[in-house]
Amino acid sequence: MNRRQFLFNAAILGATWPLGTTAAETRLRVGYFDRYWPFSQRGDDGAMTGLLIESLDAIAHSANLLLEHAGYPWARTQAMVERGELDAFCTVPTQGRSEYAIFCKSPVIAMDYGFYHRADDLRPTRVKSLEDLRSLVQGTYRGSGYTKEYLEDERMVYFNDEETVLKRIALGTVDTLVEGEYVGAARVKSLGLEDKLHFSPAPWLPKANFCFGIRKSHRDAESIVAKMEAATVALSHSGELNRIAEKYK
Repeated sequence: MNRRQFLFNAAILGATWPLGTTAAETRLRVGYFDRYWPFSQRGDDGAMTGLLIESLDAIAHSANLLLEHAGYPWARTQAMVERGELDAFCTVPTQGRSEYAIFCKSPVIAMDYGFYHRADDLRPTRVKSLEDLRSLVQGTYRGSGYTKEYLEDERMVYFNDEETVLKRIALGTVDTLVEGEYVGAARVKSLGLEDKLHFSPAPWLPKANFCFGIRKSHRDAESIVAKMEAATVALSHSGELNRIAEKYK
């Protein structure tokens, strides 16, 4: 290759990178549930905001990675990562997701789970096992990895989104929704159902550890996970991830 050709190729390569970045940095397309506040939400301007977006930006900056954030219905987001249309996500590393993605071991955030139910229905407060849940009508939303991993999926009544499940509970056609208090409280408030719905903690349910994951088909998957893992541990130890989480409570 002569000098002129070399300079031409270098100019083309440099033009593909935004001002202030270098080709040494890796850009990743990260997908989220677009209606999962305070974890992830599409704003009126189309941009994604929330706890996961801010946390991953901090982690990626420490790992010298660049992220592009996109939000879709959750089942579609997962399918896009599996097909390679997106590179990564931040979610619970279930067995099904682990078939096509590699996850960091350290969570970005860990969330306790419990039951949302009607305030005047005390039956869910006495539930201590999956067997106890069988006497109740259980609702969930399509794409819920927690449901498939930890609950009896075949006993679920599925809806397109979590808001619909909560509305059905308030109406009395569904009894419970297993969800993290972190997320569910924001949904209940947005729907104006604070007086009708109640949250009961269920410490016997596993926590949901939201970890960064990247599709196995990405050519740098292993090295990217290693960088993100190291950065997650460092920011967790420094207290930075906890400071970000506190802003969204």
